[in-house]
This record gives sequence, C-alpha cells and structure tokens, in this order.
Amino acid sequence: EDTETENPAVEYTLEDVRAALGALQKAGRRDEVKAMLQSVGAEKLPEVDPKDYAALMKKAGELNA
Repeated sequence: EDTETENPAVEYTLEDVRAALGALQKAGRRDEVKAMLQSVGAEKLPEVDPKDYAALMKKAGELNA
C-alpha cells in the first residue's frame, strides 16, 4: 500500500472526500471541517474544485492523526 509514496498525485473522488470529512464531522470536528472547506474557497463540499480534493484529504489525515 505504498501507492501514495510512489504516486504523489493520487486522484481522489468526491466520495473519498465526503467520507473523510463526514468521519471528522461525526467525531465532533464540524468547525475544523468548515474551516477546511473555506480554506479552498467553498462553503459546502459540492462547491469544492476537484483539484483541491488532495489538499482536503491531507488536512483530514492530519486531523485524524
């Protein structure tokens, strides 16, 4: 499972991001999720540009650490 190190340009889908952010919200981190969305210029997940998915996934991973 070293695909991320071999291929740093992992393609995430809306569903990947939705699952990661949904898990954070369920863990009571709604404010962090909202701030993450705003950091990429969106209020809601469907407004996020797909090019920003990787950045959101990275931030979600950092919050889950």
